[in-house]
Amino acid sequence: MATLYRANGITREVHPANGEKFTLSELQDHVGGLIENMPVHPKRKEKGIGYLCNEDGIGLMLQPNQWMTMFLGYVCVGDILEIRDEEWNS
Repeated sequence: MATLYRANGITREVHPANGEKFTLSELQDHVGGLIENMPVHPKRKEKGIGYLCNEDGIGLMLQPNQWMTMFLGYVCVGDILEIRDEEWNS
């Protein structure tokens, strides 16, 4: 299970279709384009948890994501997926 933090303020849990790992296509669907691993300040980093966003979010002028901007400490745009490493890394 991963958590999708939508730019419009809605948060929801998402699950991989196969019940184990997300496919690249599923991850791209959740963030609306090519995925990018987001940097996380070490004090915010929980072991084994990462954040994915649309790699061209700024270029596409996606809506600011206020919650993730406050949480991560830098400007974030678009929908952002909080995901455990084992749910997408091979």
